[in-house]
Amino acid sequence: MPRRAVDSSDDVEVQSQIKQLLDRLNERNDTAVIRRLYTLRMLLDMSMRCSEVSPPLAAELAGLALESKEPDEHQMLVDRIDVWNRWKYFRLALVDQLPSVRRTDENRELLERITDQAIDFNQADWMEGTRLTLLESVANDFDRPDNADGDLTDIDSFAEFLAEVYRVRGRLYGIALDPNLGSMPGKALQPLVSAYAERLKQQIDLTGSEPSAVWLRLASRAIEAIDFVSENDLSRTVLLQRIYWQLLSADLVNRNPEVLSMVDETLQKAQARDKESRSLLQQVRDGERTVVELISRVQEVRT
Repeated sequence: MPRRAVDSSDDVEVQSQIKQLLDRLNERNDTAVIRRLYTLRMLLDMSMRCSEVSPPLAAELAGLALESKEPDEHQMLVDRIDVWNRWKYFRLALVDQLPSVRRTDENRELLERITDQAIDFNQADWMEGTRLTLLESVANDFDRPDNADGDLTDIDSFAEFLAEVYRVRGRLYGIALDPNLGSMPGKALQPLVSAYAERLKQQIDLTGSEPSAVWLRLASRAIEAIDFVSENDLSRTVLLQRIYWQLLSADLVNRNPEVLSMVDETLQKAQARDKESRSLLQQVRDGERTVVELISRVQEVRT
C-alpha cells in the first residue's frame, strides 16, 4: 500500500517531540505507573497539535496502542484514542499490524472504539471486516476540506490504495480477486460488481417496475457495456462506481422500500458532485465516498 512522506513543515517539530515522548514510554526500565501515565498524557496532549504524522511514527504509535499496558494506561488511551485516530497514517498502520494483534479484551475494546463497530475475535472474518472499515475511513478522508497535506493525492497512489480496498471488500464477499492488479482499481472492482449484480438477480424480479428492478436492469446493461465505453482503468473505475451505486440502491430499496427517498437524495447529491467535478481523480474519490455511504446503509438495513 502506498506510503508518502508527510511534508507539512508545521508538524515537523511537533512530531519530533512526539517521538521523544514515545521513546521515553518505550524505555522498559521506566516501570513506574505514575510516570508512564504522566508521559502518556503528555504524548496525547502533544499529539493534538499535529495534523498528521509520518508513516514510521504512525507505525510506532499503532504498536504502542496495541501492546500490553497497565489498566490505567489502557483506559487513558481508550478515552483519548480519537486524538490519533484522526490521522490517516495511524489507521493505515493499524491495518498493517492487524495480523499480529493480540486478541485480548483490551485490544478488542480499543479497536471497537477506533472503528465504531462491534468486533468478535472468534469470528473468522473479524480481521477483514476491521481492515475494510479502516481502509474505507481513510478513503473518506480524501474529501475532507482539511485534506491538504498532499499525501495519496496523485492518481497512481490513490488508485493503488483503492484497488486494495476493493480486494479486501471482495474477500469479505467471497470473491477472489487478483492480488497483482497494483494500481488498477477498475480491474479489482469489475468482478465484485458483476458478482453483486448476479446475487441481486436471484432476489429481484428484473421484469418488475419497482425502483429496485429499474436500478438493477440499468446496472446489468451498464456492466455488459463497460468494456466498450471505458478508455482506461480510471474511467472504468468511475463507471463501475456509478453502477455500484445502482446495485446498492436496488439492494437497499428491495430490503426496505421506506428508504427510497433517502436513497434518491443520496444519489442526487452524488450526481451533483459529479457535475461539479473537475477531474477523473475527483470523480473517483467522490464515487467511493458515495459507495461507502450506501454500503453503510445496506449494513444498517441488514441488522
